Amino acid sequence: MIKKRIIFIFLLPIFSFSIFSQEITKNKDESISIKTDSVIFLDSSGNLLEKSTFQDSLNTNEYIVAIKKSSAYLEIQLKKKYSDFQLGKEFPLIELIDINQNIINIKEKKLTLLTFGDITCKPCIEEITALNILAKEYPEVNFIAITSASKQNINKFLQEKGLEWNNLIISTDNQEYFKSLNIQNIPLNIIIDSSRRIKGVFIGEKIREILLSFENKN
Repeated sequence: MIKKRIIFIFLLPIFSFSIFSQEITKNKDESISIKTDSVIFLDSSGNLLEKSTFQDSLNTNEYIVAIKKSSAYLEIQLKKKYSDFQLGKEFPLIELIDINQNIINIKEKKLTLLTFGDITCKPCIEEITALNILAKEYPEVNFIAITSASKQNINKFLQEKGLEWNNLIISTDNQEYFKSLNIQNIPLNIIIDSSRRIKGVFIGEKIREILLSFENKN
């Protein structure tokens, strides 16, 4: 079997940008198999962007990113930061129940990190696994993973994947909170204090640095 890998870069009109990777395989029966992979960048309205323009917009700190993957391409789209989750504002009062049906009390610790995600989202899984490690290093901080998945599906997933998220608090069956808080893009991370004041809103980047900065301030 002969494999050739060809890399193409297309600059499309209307400020579009796409990286296209193509793998051509000649099979034993002389047939040809073609495997492709591409990355496209979109603005908040779904219009195609050049990579440099996308990065410039991201650097304004006004956007977060949403990632969608299909068998053909990876789509990365800018999303306006949540207007309801501004620094200093009070996070909505919600009652969270952990996976063992205990009420979660955020007032027990100075800071709480709320991470909204799902077990069907690969970046969410990677991030929660990393947060589970950080939770052991920062016992003075509540780490709460909030998902719309059921308790049964979470337990089944952890067992099948051989994962242990024992250092953080898992809250399941939270479809209503995702809807009421208008959370459409995950993973989403929100840091609040014991008075529910929002200290940070971000997606999966520099978690350790943000926690350290809070420690230095308090």
